[in-house]
Amino acid sequence: MKKSGLNLFMFLILIAIGFFIYSSNAFADSKDQPMKENSVIIGILTNFALDMSNKDEETKQKATNGTVKNTTKEDTIDLGTEIWGGYFIVDGFEAGLDFGFGLANTNQTTKGNGNITLTEKNTTTTFDLKFGPQAGYYFDTSSEVYPYIRLEFEGLFKIGNWEDRYGDDKDNGDITGIGYSVRPNVGAAIIVAKNAALDAGFFFQYQSTNDKRTFKKKTFGSGDLNTTRTTMDYGLLVGVDIVF
Repeated sequence: MKKSGLNLFMFLILIAIGFFIYSSNAFADSKDQPMKENSVIIGILTNFALDMSNKDEETKQKATNGTVKNTTKEDTIDLGTEIWGGYFIVDGFEAGLDFGFGLANTNQTTKGNGNITLTEKNTTTTFDLKFGPQAGYYFDTSSEVYPYIRLEFEGLFKIGNWEDRYGDDKDNGDITGIGYSVRPNVGAAIIVAKNAALDAGFFFQYQSTNDKRTFKKKTFGSGDLNTTRTTMDYGLLVGVDIVF
């Protein structure tokens, strides 16, 4: 996971650099104001998210005919990219669509506090797809720096694998999930050539998913798990934009 995540990160950085060089060469000589009415903006961003928190989960397990209420300590590293576009309805304000994908690695320690008590350590690796509307506003500072705020609301699908450990016992299997995410971004677009900008910022993300885990190997567990999960994380994003 660490090696593949690093390779993906380097690949995305190379794409961003190539995209920026092409844009700079194409528009090097003009200084027109780009964030204006009837313009179109297209961007590619690489994002890195970190989540270190405690969260509550409610799990329905077939084997127990009941509900397990758990408290989970969770550390997640999420590396992804997104391609987005928007149309400037008025000067500074754009609205459009966002498509994103990424890899996430989660390590959990779970303690039961309901009718079933258990302690487990879980590792989950998933590939995530996101798609939905986005809108943003760029502030004109009469310079080449355009601070912005942007909001994304996306449907989410994920697929991957998981492994649970209970002492010397181990279960593993597949995971699928569907849900949504809400993500406000704050950052700045820095114009470096005509209609070409470097984009850097911060984001906060709220995510809710219904996850289903199926077993490949059963040592301790004895039934498929359906889990409702909510997460909140934050991170950095960097990329390039083109406005035309």
